[in-house]
Amino acid sequence: MLREPILVDTIAGYGGIRAIEVVRKLLTADEMSEVDLAAAVGIPESVIRGILYRLYNQKVVSFRKEREANGWYVYHWTLQQDRLHQLVETRRNMTLDLLRRRLDYERGNHFFRCESGCTKTTFENAFENDFVCTDCGTALRQHDNCFQIEEINSYITRLEGSCQAY
Repeated sequence: MLREPILVDTIAGYGGIRAIEVVRKLLTADEMSEVDLAAAVGIPESVIRGILYRLYNQKVVSFRKEREANGWYVYHWTLQQDRLHQLVETRRNMTLDLLRRRLDYERGNHFFRCESGCTKTTFENAFENDFVCTDCGTALRQHDNCFQIEEINSYITRLEGSCQAY
């Protein structure tokens, strides 16, 4: 299940890079305690706990609390696979929205840049600064952003196709 890059990226984005191994381990079991997870993955219990709490905040995992004979509580964690897919879809849609807005911005503006490549600026900003770079003081020249537009389009296409991938 965790072969799809979008799933791995989503898990890492919410739980950190070590969360990938935690989720992989939870996939193989109905439920696991923090102690068992820490031993299986080779990560300290305190780190495991932090990962699980971050994943719990996104409702990717749930827990069952059990009191031991010594009075201590043991938490048994379960992966909510359906929620994981919802989270991926939500993150994918947010990313698509941001990319579409960026694409509109790139298409809707003329950009200028100095020869040093300090900063890319819109026509309005370049005009206000008399077409002089505010960083290095050299003249600004029109910048062709066709490459950026193609890259954004390509990424949007890949993301739109990724919903069928998992």
